[in-house]
Amino acid sequence: MSSTSTTASASESNMSVETNRSRNGINSNSETLHNSEQKENLNDLILTLRKELETIKKKTKETKLMNAKSEIQLMREKKEKASLKMEVDLLQEENQDLMENSDPKKEKIIKKIVNLACVNVMVEQIEQLDQESKVDNENNKKIREKGEILVKRYKKKNKKKKKKTHSNKERKNEKKSPISKRSKNKKMKKKKKKK
Repeated sequence: MSSTSTTASASESNMSVETNRSRNGINSNSETLHNSEQKENLNDLILTLRKELETIKKKTKETKLMNAKSEIQLMREKKEKASLKMEVDLLQEENQDLMENSDPKKEKIIKKIVNLACVNVMVEQIEQLDQESKVDNENNKKIREKGEILVKRYKKKNKKKKKKTHSNKERKNEKKSPISKRSKNKKMKKKKKKK
């Protein structure tokens, strides 16, 4: 009896071990599946994060470039303004020096020279306008002469046409006009002679 009980207990223990193993296997399989899903999700998250980082880096680079360009433009504008100010200051200083060291005679001479230069420019412009007007007048004369020649030709042609039409009309009228008495008498006399 004791041997049978020991064998039964051993078989029960073996069965319990197998069931535990099978349960552990199922649990381990489910855990591995869960772990693989988690890994995939983590990989996807990592990829998305990397992409976002790349886009952020690009945007930051673009913004930095834009800021740098705007700063460069501002610096250029400042330099240009400063150079213009320097030029203006220098001109003002030169003007002051001239005003301080200038003679009234020299100023009068300079004004005369400037006036003469303006007058020369005006004279040149007037001469150019005169030449242009002369050319225009010559062209207008040529055009008028051509027009007169064409008008004369046209009038001559019309006169010839009118003469021809008049003569033709006269001929038609002569044909249509009734026979005069003399011609009738002549015809009658000829007929009598023939008889």
